[in-house]
Amino acid sequence: MNLGRFELALNVADLNVSLTFYRRLGFNQIDRSQESDVAVVQSGNCRIALYKGYIAENLINFRGGDIPAIAERAITEGLTFEKEAFSGSDGSMAALIRDPDGNAVYFVSHPGE
Repeated sequence: MNLGRFELALNVADLNVSLTFYRRLGFNQIDRSQESDVAVVQSGNCRIALYKGYIAENLINFRGGDIPAIAERAITEGLTFEKEAFSGSDGSMAALIRDPDGNAVYFVSHPGE
């Protein structure tokens, strides 16, 4: 099953300081929202989304997967979602589950992904 594209989502205190740090590590900025403090950096196949004030915690994030199929499989495997699969008014879908150590694993799919 395809979970979607992996992207680590980090809550940052200062977006520009974080961008400078990741650039120094060799990451390239591939996206930045002008409407909010969000930027995405990439090195090879490693993508990190940097969010200032948008997310409450760091997330293991999978984008663009089949959310209903992922949820069905996880439930069949005996896993419990913290936020069951839901649809947003913009046509997006998302679900949130936690790993055994409490890390948030977030699945999201926006129209066109």
